[in-house]
Amino acid sequence: ILAPALSAGMYWNPMVVGFEINDSEHLGIWEKERRESLGPSRFSGQTLFLKWFYFENFYLIAARENRSAKILNINYNREGEGKAMFGMFLDTKVFSLGTGLLRFNEIGFLSIDIIRLSFLQNQSFEVVEYGETWSELSGSRERLDQNIRERSDKWLGWLNSSTGFIVTFGVNF
Repeated sequence: ILAPALSAGMYWNPMVVGFEINDSEHLGIWEKERRESLGPSRFSGQTLFLKWFYFENFYLIAARENRSAKILNINYNREGEGKAMFGMFLDTKVFSLGTGLLRFNEIGFLSIDIIRLSFLQNQSFEVVEYGETWSELSGSRERLDQNIRERSDKWLGWLNSSTGFIVTFGVNF
């Protein structure tokens, strides 16, 4: 939703081989809402996929996905304890398996990935601190470090999560 994908594929009966690319900075349709909720941020991904048809319109999908998020200007401020501003840069690589439905007509197609189960292959994250006063005011960074760990785990969990009901429509030729 934050970064719709551009998708291209080639159909060879009974398979479709293709790729998808998305980037909230260039393709995002909810940019205003994303900036209001998350501040300066960017979500992107690339997917290579293979769809194998096992009934007339139903398919199994196998995909290799690179997903990333860059969330800048995160604040963690507590009165009397400290203030901090930092950014998070997260990258994951997952392999996903799923099933879906594809319908063709004369001018286009509609594809729905009903479910895609994700299996984590690799993940990394980096936190860049722009400034903090926790060490000076409270004498300890423990609560700040805990908050950073919890936020990183939450974002990595979202990036690594399985997906469902992914709708793709377009033209065929």
